[in-house]
Amino acid sequence: MSDQKRAAQYIRMSTDRQDISPLLQREAIAAFASEHDLAIVRTYEDRGKSGVWIKNRPALRKLLDDVKGDPGFDTVLVYDVPRWGRFDDDDAAAYYQYHCRLNGVQVIYVAEEFDSAPLMRNTILKNIKRAMASDYSRDLSRKSRAGQSLVISLGFHMGALPLLGFRRLSVSRDGARRELLEYGQLKRNLTDRVQWVLAPREEVDLVRRICINYATTTMDLSNISAIVRAEGWRSAKGRQVTTMGLRKLLNNEALIGNFVWGPDTSSVRLVPCAQTRQDGSVPRIIDDDTWLAIQHRLKVSSAEVHNAVNPRPPNQKTESTQANRFRGQQNLQNLMCAREISEERRSHTRAFGFALALELRAYGISAAYEPSRHLFSIWGVPLQLKLVWPSGMDVWHIPKNRRTHCAKFVLVARMETAYHAVDFLLLPQSIMRMRFPYELGRKVDGLLKRHWYTDPQELMARLFKIAADGALPQIASPHAVTH
Repeated sequence: MSDQKRAAQYIRMSTDRQDISPLLQREAIAAFASEHDLAIVRTYEDRGKSGVWIKNRPALRKLLDDVKGDPGFDTVLVYDVPRWGRFDDDDAAAYYQYHCRLNGVQVIYVAEEFDSAPLMRNTILKNIKRAMASDYSRDLSRKSRAGQSLVISLGFHMGALPLLGFRRLSVSRDGARRELLEYGQLKRNLTDRVQWVLAPREEVDLVRRICINYATTTMDLSNISAIVRAEGWRSAKGRQVTTMGLRKLLNNEALIGNFVWGPDTSSVRLVPCAQTRQDGSVPRIIDDDTWLAIQHRLKVSSAEVHNAVNPRPPNQKTESTQANRFRGQQNLQNLMCAREISEERRSHTRAFGFALALELRAYGISAAYEPSRHLFSIWGVPLQLKLVWPSGMDVWHIPKNRRTHCAKFVLVARMETAYHAVDFLLLPQSIMRMRFPYELGRKVDGLLKRHWYTDPQELMARLFKIAADGALPQIASPHAVTH
């Protein structure tokens, strides 16, 4: 081997099944190496990789990086020009080959009729081959896209399922055989097609509840996903339900019966093409009004996230300016002290809320707690939490409801000391909207007595009944629910 020249081989097999196999490439390269007294010392292989984009070809990127140093070879053997790449830009293939030559490594195509000498004839033939390879990929992409559009127009579907609510149904060519496919299960025959059908009724009902709660309440996706996980639901892949997964689900038009296939306008594609859609080809789960409400809220939520990521620069003031504004340094110190007390009480409220959420789950109530607004989310029943401390001897000041218009109930916990509640008032929103008493003594009577609980067990029983009575009614689907 000491007298032989050292060479590397580059192997690539596309995702296209008609491509030349890696074994055939290896045999042709081995025969060429034996004939020209070359020793193969290294192999770079991209198996199952398209030749259009270099970002998807780690072996070629490694080869191009290795030749910049001392690779231990001065020749790279490739089966033909398309194995080197079917780049959208014809000059890319020439650039990567020239990169190797600049670093003292020659690229040789063993199955081509031209040699590696930089003659005009060889250059012209290689450029023609590169253009043909690029055109082949574009033509194949156009044909594949046309075939996909035809399949979709016939009412069939492809691609990954939404997170929840649907299953794949394999349909034979004559339509006689129809069988549900498990996750990862392939079709029985290549001629079979796939349709999306509704999942079992319990899962479809879950999707409806998710959609209706997001469209009609203030529950955010993090709370909804927490409730779904607490109920033990997982996707068809066996993965946990996440906030991002729910966002993708709520953006999927399959919920209203439409199948949309293809990249969005921001995707870079070999052949530019519009999305293909077939309205009404999927059994819908929700109505159009719910869908529009969801899309509006998702749009608003995205804008809020953008503003949070790119906030306005704060209006900074010096300590003296703040002191003047609040009429003196002493007033400012008093205000800061009051803020510390307020923050400590908010911290107590958050701790109380999380503990209550755990207790509710122990009672079989799927509940999530949103600490920013102290809002509980029980399916279809928003409930606000208020902790109040005594302002005098056995006197509790309860502020009038101002920010809980979205809650159906307000749970008032009258605190005696930190983490110790004297009693509870579970008040409907209708009472909070009335002329509410601002101060309560230790004894509660009158209209509020029926909503007064001194025993936490009785309170839990009442919350359980509210959760059961407040469950959202099932909404009839415009299409029959079939499996």
